Formats: sequence, structure tokens, C-alpha cells
Amino acid sequence: MIRESGDNMRDLTYDGQSLNEKGFAVKTYPVRRIAERDMTFTSVIGRDGDVSIDNFRFKNVTETYEINSLPHRVAAEDTQALINELIDWLVPTNPDYKVFTDENNPGYFTKAICTSVGEMSQSFLNKHIDTTLTFQRLPWWYSYEGQKEIELIGNKQFKIYNPEKYNSQPLIRVYGTGTVDLMVNGTDYLLKIPSAYGYIDIDSELQSVFVGLANLNKDVDFDYLPIFISGENTIYATGYLGQSGNSVSKIKITPRWRRL
Repeated sequence: MIRESGDNMRDLTYDGQSLNEKGFAVKTYPVRRIAERDMTFTSVIGRDGDVSIDNFRFKNVTETYEINSLPHRVAAEDTQALINELIDWLVPTNPDYKVFTDENNPGYFTKAICTSVGEMSQSFLNKHIDTTLTFQRLPWWYSYEGQKEIELIGNKQFKIYNPEKYNSQPLIRVYGTGTVDLMVNGTDYLLKIPSAYGYIDIDSELQSVFVGLANLNKDVDFDYLPIFISGENTIYATGYLGQSGNSVSKIKITPRWRRL
């Protein structure tokens, strides 16, 4: 499609598709919203102030974008066809979060669900439509850099640097046999690798240990899964107590660097 001189085609993408390619552009971006920390406050008789309980999570964020159609970039035959295309793209057919980007956050993406398409305001111009899109998004923006897989070979201690100001919840795959000891920032995580697979996955974001479709949370004895703190992190894995048959060949890590 040809972009006319002077056009400001502000874009967003959702579920792998571009707003511009649908014949629309962002008219007004939402004001910057930061995820709210989930805390519980309880009052106690005779005590000033409330007792705070940290639930160790951030809440979703609601974002509303004003958009309008771009008639010179529309392939639809008429206004109703254009509206139908927008609805078919955005109205969810399942409850899954979709990858979402906008131009206010270059180098980052989040995951969101379009919860509503607003009323369609049509001008006298054919195919010219104004409306709003409302998304529920996860609290974090993830850097594309943090999606790059890191591969570590052998029983060595490695340093991994988190460039963001917030802890990340990585996906770690450990390859080996038997019982292995994964150490992250001085904390030990004992893992039993199923012999049929030769690896085990630790997904700190999902709070799950698994291999394939088999959930192995019941087979571990630690309460919290590994995180990468801001700055330098150390990671090391070895066969448990050096016993015969327990060994580690490599580790693959998706660090998932993120910010609010």
C-alpha cells in the first residue's frame, strides 16, 4: 500500500495482524498506565493504619485506543465490509491472550485480549469510520531481546545480565539424565529428568515444572521457581552429588526481560 506524503500512520498489531493493513490508524493513544500492584490491606482494631499483605503480583491494565479508517488504504468494497473485517479480526473467539504491540513501546510487546469494539461513528465520507478499541493486557512489556534463547554448555557457572529494572521469570530447559541440581543465584532446585525425554522445563511465569504435556510440579520440593534479578545473575547445573547416572549436558534459557 502507498503511504501518502504527510500521513502519520500510527499503528498497532494484534494477533500477528496490523491495524494499518486493515485500513485503520491509531487516532489517539491512551494515556500511559502502569500496572497496579496487587496488595490486600486489613484494618486492626486499635492500630493506626492498615496491615499490608503483598500478593506478589501485578494486575492487568485496561487500554483504550481511538482509531479511524483510512479510505485511501481500504481494500473493502464498502463500509459494511470494512466494519466486518475489523470485527472478525478483533472480537475474540477464544479466551487466549494475543501478542500485542504499539508504536509507543518500540522493541517491546505485551499480551492482550480485545474486550470490546466501540460504537461505529460514520462520517459523510464513504468508508470513513471512527471507533474505539479496548484491550485487557498483561502488566508487563517484554523486550524482544529477552526472547532470544541462551544456550549454556557443560557443568560451568555462567553469568547472565538482566538489563531491565525488574525481575524476570525465565523459561529454563535442562538437558541431562537422572537427578540434577540447578542453581540460580545461590538457590538450589533439585530436578528429576524423565529418562524418556532427556530434559525438563521450568517455566517460572507459568509457575510450572513439566516435560511435554506432563506436569511434574508434584515431583519437586521447592516453593518458588527461579527468577533473574535486575543486573548480574549466576546459573549453574550439575548431576546431583556427583552420583553415577546423574549429569547435565546443556541448559537453554529464554530470559524474558520485561518492564512495566
